[in-house]
Amino acid sequence: MSVLSQRRSSVLGRVGLTVLDQSVSSMTTLGVLLVVARATDAGGFGAIAIGLSIVVVVTGLARAFGTDPLLVHHSSGGGGKPVSDLHEADTGQPSWSAAVSASTGTSLAVGASAAVLVGLAGVSTVSVNVELAHVLWAVASLLPFLCLADAWRFVSFAASRPQLAIAIDATWVVIFAVLTVGGGWFAGDRPSSNGQAWQLMYLWGAGAVVASGVGIVLLGLSPRVSEASSWCRRHVALSRRCAIEFAMVAGATQIAMWSVGAFRGLGEAGGMRTAALVLGPVGVLANGVIAAVVPESARSGGRPGGLTSMLAWPPAALMVGWGVLVRLLPADIGTVLLRDRWLDAREIFVPLSVLNAGLIVAVVSSGALRGAGRSPESVRIITSLTLVSVLVGVIASPFGAPITCLAMSIPAWVGALVAHRRAGAPRPQPAFLGGIS
Repeated sequence: MSVLSQRRSSVLGRVGLTVLDQSVSSMTTLGVLLVVARATDAGGFGAIAIGLSIVVVVTGLARAFGTDPLLVHHSSGGGGKPVSDLHEADTGQPSWSAAVSASTGTSLAVGASAAVLVGLAGVSTVSVNVELAHVLWAVASLLPFLCLADAWRFVSFAASRPQLAIAIDATWVVIFAVLTVGGGWFAGDRPSSNGQAWQLMYLWGAGAVVASGVGIVLLGLSPRVSEASSWCRRHVALSRRCAIEFAMVAGATQIAMWSVGAFRGLGEAGGMRTAALVLGPVGVLANGVIAAVVPESARSGGRPGGLTSMLAWPPAALMVGWGVLVRLLPADIGTVLLRDRWLDAREIFVPLSVLNAGLIVAVVSSGALRGAGRSPESVRIITSLTLVSVLVGVIASPFGAPITCLAMSIPAWVGALVAHRRAGAPRPQPAFLGGIS
């Protein structure tokens, strides 16, 4: 086997393990939603949904300031030896162990800081909705551990050891499953009728507490919150760009959904949410690829073009194919799975899959640019395409969710093709959607 073939096989192996870890990680969120749907009423479901949305936002910011710089600057060369595994005095960069401790300490600090704000939000909410307040307090107490457990996953990716991330997430899944099954949450009771939905957050978070400790044991390092300030100062420009990209991508479809709900009613907005749920299995694959692309691009020597094509197009094509497939399913089959919600979402499957496919290519390509040390290009492309997509989506929302998704897919695909073209270029060069810094 040639050296190139061996390298490609190694890359695909690591990407495959990263995708597997993403699948295991998604099982924790899917599991808590399943338990909520079975064991709580509408009020409990809404409260926990808000709590989980806060977790998504905070862990995304913790990655931007904590582990994203580690992925870019300290990913290993693929053989287990970190690129920056040298002493700070020799290179001006911290050693691998110091970088890991600082980055995970930063993630822990972000989680702790957010916990204070979420706890105060719970205090201000208790007079309005006691159940939501309890959920917010549960989230606040768990956020540091949630951010740390998530950070160890990305440390594993940077170290070319995604199997450790799988072990960390599997621990989380097992702990949550044991606690919920042992606690009778699958027995058909409705604890939230007595205001106890918040207990689910503690059961879910207990897995993260244990997983964060498992990460310390498996990686043989510990977080240093005292290094968070210096880590943020060292990587302030990159962290800011990563945070902007996260906010842009995470917020675009949410704003479009809210706009559709405002103009067309909550039923059609719910159809978009249902369509996103049905397309979720391919989304898990795409998220795994996205998680892998930054460290793999950092190992590519600044030329991630071939890597981008290999990682971006298959999940994008699979997303569109899956959207077409579920649209062609007989309505009777779909309604067995999701009842009337399937009918609300049926016409949205294909348009949303086309939009998601464009976003997959764009985010994978921008991640490749970021890993290659070209984050200014990445953030400008993502910012441009998301701002235009949101504007187009809001304008199109009175015409319904399918038209909105198709309209948003146009700027998404333009940005995707631009990002893909930039990732294939050996050096930055002027092109559409912003200049080069």
